[in-house]
Amino acid sequence: MIGNVKHQAVKPPEDEGLPTAPGHLIFDADFESGNLGKVEYCENNEYDLYIRVDTCNQKYRLWFHYSVTNAKVGQTCIFHIVNFSKVQFLLELGSTISKGRSLYREGMGPVVRSTSRVNWIRLSQSQCYYWKGESGGYILSFTFKFDVDERYEFGVLLSIRLLSSAKQNSSTAVKRGTPSPCTYSSKKELVRNK
Repeated sequence: MIGNVKHQAVKPPEDEGLPTAPGHLIFDADFESGNLGKVEYCENNEYDLYIRVDTCNQKYRLWFHYSVTNAKVGQTCIFHIVNFSKVQFLLELGSTISKGRSLYREGMGPVVRSTSRVNWIRLSQSQCYYWKGESGGYILSFTFKFDVDERYEFGVLLSIRLLSSAKQNSSTAVKRGTPSPCTYSSKKELVRNK
């Protein structure tokens, strides 16, 4: 995968070649911190999403950030992020998370915001499933019901418990961390204002 998805309408196979209609989701990650590299339609409003590796570390795929538009009000979708890395990232920073545990099983989870709701909202754990796929890779699946016709952003959020655990157990861990998806520009602005 080279580059991010840019304003890509994803349709069921029977609608390919037809004009984009409401309900054909349009995915975009062509913005700072976006990392969605590929989207495939599965069936019945299910989508396989492939995230790109982290820019400075080709080994990890731990987070995601992308946007969706053109959903119908009331449309429920299932998103499968199918190419996660399973790593003990916070263990390397001194966290007390038990070895072999996934960050997603320890409280890290998807968040969403929209044009009219600018604050990130964590999706309920009852909407999220983290599992090992048939190919041996790790998959995060979550459901979401679109309630307004507007732009939605999806990202990932470390739990406050994970951040606290890492901070308590390491002098260098997550000192500059943030409990929400962020961009380089927002971090730069935060530092400038201190």
